[in-house]
Amino acid sequence: MDHCASAVAVEFGRMAGRAGETTCWTLVLGAAGGDREDRDAFVRRYEPVLSAYLAARWKTSSEGEEVKEGAQEVFLQCFRVGGALERLDDSRPGGFRAFLYGIARNVASEVEKKRKRHRAGEIVEEVLESESRDESPARAFDAAWARMLTHEARELLERRAEGSVAAGRRLRALDLCYGRGLPSRDIATEMGLTPEQVYPLLSSARKEFRGAFLEVLATYYPAASKQDLEGQAAETLAALGN
Repeated sequence: MDHCASAVAVEFGRMAGRAGETTCWTLVLGAAGGDREDRDAFVRRYEPVLSAYLAARWKTSSEGEEVKEGAQEVFLQCFRVGGALERLDDSRPGGFRAFLYGIARNVASEVEKKRKRHRAGEIVEEVLESESRDESPARAFDAAWARMLTHEARELLERRAEGSVAAGRRLRALDLCYGRGLPSRDIATEMGLTPEQVYPLLSSARKEFRGAFLEVLATYYPAASKQDLEGQAAETLAALGN
């Protein structure tokens, strides 16, 4: 995946040891049906995305209480009886990303309306309105979404590497290249190979990662064509450079 290697490199080192088994829509169905494990996994997977969006929109720390409360409200909207997850259609335009973004935006808007009712002064209202119009929250959401998908692709490769020496070597090469930022000659030293052996190994590993990323995307956009997924992959990974 040479064309997006610089973007992936920023995130790849954060992914080891986070293997998961559930795809987007099986997780959504389980969470909508009230399965406790699926709901816990749903929160773990999407809370960083929501926190990044709300923190950017409200210009505060992603660890702040108002951000945590906002993310929690999104999950309440999803999980309540007759809530958003029960109405979700996997064929809707924009897929699950658009669904989650829409709920986050609506929740943020409601919070801001409550702020306006409880705070006096035109200056406060002007600040809140300018924050709502700012495009940076959308970019923050997209970047966090891209990081999450990159993590999922890495997890997919990790699962496939179990019991396969060859796949394990390719994954280790990627970890050393992107996770630790090592040049090929140092990767060769770490793995007991020659630099000439590392080049084809990394080439195969990058192609494998690209395939895994497209597979992850396909779980979010089940009706998309391969060409559409290719375009979506390029657009998604471009968000990491913002």
